[in-house]
Amino acid sequence: MSVLALQPPTRSPSFRSLSPLPWLLALGMIGVTVVAYQGFCHVPLLLDEKPHYARILAIRQGTIDQVKHACCPHTYHHFLALTGSIAGAHAPHELRLVSLLVSLLCVPLAFAVVRKLDPEGAPLAAAQFFFLPVLLPFFFLLYTDPLGLLFALLTLLLVLHDCLWAAALASIASVCVRQTHVVWMLFAFLLPYVRKHGWRLERDAVVEHLRRGWLFLLGFAGFTVFVVLNKGVSLGDRQAHPTFEFRPGNVFFALFVVFVVFLPLHVANLPRIVELVRRRPWWLLVVAGALLLFLFGTHFDHPYNQWDRLLRNKILRYVGSNALYGAIFFGTVALALLSLAATQLKEASFFLLYPMAILHLAPSWLIDPRYSIPALAMFVLCRARSSWLVEGANLAWSALLSLFILDGTIRQAFFL
Repeated sequence: MSVLALQPPTRSPSFRSLSPLPWLLALGMIGVTVVAYQGFCHVPLLLDEKPHYARILAIRQGTIDQVKHACCPHTYHHFLALTGSIAGAHAPHELRLVSLLVSLLCVPLAFAVVRKLDPEGAPLAAAQFFFLPVLLPFFFLLYTDPLGLLFALLTLLLVLHDCLWAAALASIASVCVRQTHVVWMLFAFLLPYVRKHGWRLERDAVVEHLRRGWLFLLGFAGFTVFVVLNKGVSLGDRQAHPTFEFRPGNVFFALFVVFVVFLPLHVANLPRIVELVRRRPWWLLVVAGALLLFLFGTHFDHPYNQWDRLLRNKILRYVGSNALYGAIFFGTVALALLSLAATQLKEASFFLLYPMAILHLAPSWLIDPRYSIPALAMFVLCRARSSWLVEGANLAWSALLSLFILDGTIRQAFFL
């Protein structure tokens, strides 16, 4: 449900009457995967892939204690070292293939999540998920994000099936891959309560929920012990990843990404945005508050955001270069914010996604679109289906953006 539900979502034509569509979408995704992997076979290790690959080799050689620790646990590296050894994969492109095959399991999981909520819209939503521009390139690279997302999606699916003990185990596994996913463990813990009891806190309901979700509590306790003993969240490179700081830059950049990635949706939402502002003018105060926070509380000054070859850094440099670019940037952020407020979700409980996204993004000093992957993926799956025209336009636009980014990455012209 949106903040302002103006009208019921327009139902698109039944996928039963378009039976070839799921198969065409599947063939398209398979074709892109095969062609893109062939292109990445000849691409040298990129950015964080280099230390990730070194850690995988060090685990195999038993010298991991001699390698600089990653920011996240070495769960992904141990997993790739084990599966790579079983598959006989040693070279970077071979390990990339192993990682790709595991990462692609996210797509059927995404399909299963949407099918539980909206069976007819599942094929198209799964394709939109696959072509998410900030996600697709990392399927082909040695990065931890797809594996962490895999467990987060499994957690959501299990929550929707009301299997809380298994959902807790899956969410703990997600945190073991990327410890910042503790926020999505909190999302999975709160979601079944809100789905069943709404936003009211009732003693009997809370007690019942705690009894059923006690394994989540063990996960939170374990994470708390880890933070205390580790004296922070990041395991390595702590100067670049300080703990317990509020940095709104990542939230603003994520909203900019939302504007770009879901542009057809925003265009379709323009009448709803106008009606939202007309009926609830206090949203203008929200935008004004965001503007003040952007002007006086946002700084894109992380050392890693100064590297020239990263697309995000080029954008941030333009934003900081003069007032006009800054105004354009904030204009896209404001429009994305209002469009999200006017966008219907499949269930009212999924509104939890928005505060969880802020909680996940705000502590990070480094601006990186990868950090928005879980929130954007959840949004794709939790968003109510619109008309066939809008959904098709969103898929086509995301596919074009994804192919552009894949091409630029393979040619080594830029990196996200």
